[in-house]
Amino acid sequence: MNRKKPTIYAVTGMLMAGKTTFIKQCLTRSPQSRKVLVIQFEKGMESIQGDTLYIPIRDVQSQTDEELVTRIADAVMETQPSDIWVEWNGMLPVQRLITLLSHNALRRCCKLGKIIQVTEGQGYLEQLAVSGSMLMEQLLQCDVAVIRNVDRKQLRTTRRALARMQGSVEAIAWEDEKQIDSLLGFPNVNEAVRSLTIFTACVALAGLFYAMDIPIPTSISVFLGTWLQAIPFLLLGILISSVIQVFVSTDLIRRLFPKNLLGGMLFGVFGGFLMPICDCASIPVFRSLVKKGVPLPAAVTFMTAAPVINPVVMLSTYYAFGGNTKVVLARVVLGIVASVIIGLFFVRTRTSIFTNQYSAVACACCQTFGSEGKPASKLVQLVSHFRNELFEVGKYLLMGIAVSTFFQMVLGSDLTQMNALGLVGSMLLMMVMALLLSLCSSSDAVVGKNMGASFPIGAVMGFLVFGPMMDIKNLILMSANMTKRFIVKIAVVSFVVCFAVVYVASLLGLEGWLA
Repeated sequence: MNRKKPTIYAVTGMLMAGKTTFIKQCLTRSPQSRKVLVIQFEKGMESIQGDTLYIPIRDVQSQTDEELVTRIADAVMETQPSDIWVEWNGMLPVQRLITLLSHNALRRCCKLGKIIQVTEGQGYLEQLAVSGSMLMEQLLQCDVAVIRNVDRKQLRTTRRALARMQGSVEAIAWEDEKQIDSLLGFPNVNEAVRSLTIFTACVALAGLFYAMDIPIPTSISVFLGTWLQAIPFLLLGILISSVIQVFVSTDLIRRLFPKNLLGGMLFGVFGGFLMPICDCASIPVFRSLVKKGVPLPAAVTFMTAAPVINPVVMLSTYYAFGGNTKVVLARVVLGIVASVIIGLFFVRTRTSIFTNQYSAVACACCQTFGSEGKPASKLVQLVSHFRNELFEVGKYLLMGIAVSTFFQMVLGSDLTQMNALGLVGSMLLMMVMALLLSLCSSSDAVVGKNMGASFPIGAVMGFLVFGPMMDIKNLILMSANMTKRFIVKIAVVSFVVCFAVVYVASLLGLEGWLA
């Protein structure tokens, strides 16, 4: 009969982080039937009872991987444990630990479970932003970060920050024994409760759709269709963002970028014109530009202009309106004017638009490490950045699409009974619909034309200009790491400016020119 392989839990952290104390607390909650082997690469302030193998730091530095692996494997075979806890020395590269635990000799007799970083919560994010590579390497290699001395608000902030640095990391409070027990596979009813809650929410949502006479198969089709439209452009935007972050240095951008305000904003418009990205893809690029030192007004101009004036949007608008080049030209010109004015509203913004200091100063992916603990190649950094950004932005995109699908199914597209609203009323209605429906800017022209068939052309233009700049998907995407103050300001400013620009154009004879 084959014996089940013991699971390795590796604990990392800087000196005095509390690694030994954490291991002891976990062992006290471990079922009595589970035999544990503790392997320490540093002596903690507290002693651990039971089977313990101590390997001094001088042995790690003087012995080969094969010699160290042999010592560990011999201890495992001798003690026959159910679990193995490894306390790694905070002064040694954690990549060395990964190399040891991945050795074939150890993989034959045990399996790697979780790598856990234990850290002090106070000042942790600031340390990551300014410290050397050791702490960041630990974070990038760990599965779980156990954080001490944080309240709920600090924990939420830290979780969001760590998720942006290392997309798969799970942040847990030191005092949260239920989550830690779940992490270690101890009996825990919390997971069952969470699963039941999700199931109940799905049943309730299905009941709501049924009560509102909304066909669920059609809703699923709309959701998948919107997702399939958005995902190629999202991937392209994340790829461009990753290339900027990894290959384009801050000094290069600052040298090439125009120094004066007008030149910078025109540069933003020109970049938006060239890049074939939609609204959900412009936000990751916008974030990378700001991180690289591009002035906020120019970056805002790019973010709002790109979804309106890029080549794909112009082509889709051309076909939607039966080859009417005047409509395409009007959308581009009004989009450029609106985006430049929106950018000017952020000239005096001096505070960070990001929810934490780290987001504004650095990118953790650019500190990815190779097998020898040295900075990885640019290609590896690119893949790492792309992966983390996709996990970060993708979940918010899915939430945004789900919300917009609901509004699409509830509101529908037949507004022909509301054609007596006048120019102002119809513009406001169409712009609110653009916000709620959250259509992809590469395909919104067809919907806008059909919805606004009985409205003034100014209402349709309000839909086509404002919709790509700001909708529910964009707001949820920005909420990933931008401040509420910035999100509210850009949403309100975009709405007011787009309305004013299109309204003035309508008063100046837009409808007659397009007729």
